[in-house]
Amino acid sequence: MPVAARSLLLSTLTLLLACASPSERFADALASGDVEALKAALAGGADVNERIERLAPLCIALDRRAGKAVIDLLLEAGADPRGRCRGGGATMSVAAAAGDVAAAQTLLEAGARLEATSHLGETPLFAASCRGHLDMVTFLLDAGHAHGRNQRTDARTPIGCANFRGHAEVSELLAERVEVEPDPIPAPGGGHEGHNH
Repeated sequence: MPVAARSLLLSTLTLLLACASPSERFADALASGDVEALKAALAGGADVNERIERLAPLCIALDRRAGKAVIDLLLEAGADPRGRCRGGGATMSVAAAAGDVAAAQTLLEAGARLEATSHLGETPLFAASCRGHLDMVTFLLDAGHAHGRNQRTDARTPIGCANFRGHAEVSELLAERVEVEPDPIPAPGGGHEGHNH
């Protein structure tokens, strides 16, 4: 690209960015994970809790694994650590599902509830167990998450989901550390023994 064309393009982009609202600059900075641009957008009046395409900015950052610096900045600016994310999941469940222990620690320190449930009854322990995130399951248990009872509307448990998905190490850890009720839904190929029809 010729120098003159590149210069014109950069000038146009600079002008467009200068004309963007604080919310638009904030959304762009969040998408790129640019901490300095996020700070500038917040200083320019962006609302840290204003939804972007129906999602809270903190949920977007957690879902994208934006990193500790972005999450810290959002929380320091007033993002709600107890907010709801896509599908009604709690912020802690999003971090747990991603296996992001650093984000979960930051959320816990900011006041997120360790055993917050989604609209379906899933807790962070359930989310981490189903995805086989051993480090996250360990963190949650060490932090005091002890809810291993039936919690979803389909009565699945963290250990039942870990077993079903083949996460043996997670299942073993849960069996050692959490008192659980038997999972009433059999694994694939398992039947209901003793039922002759």
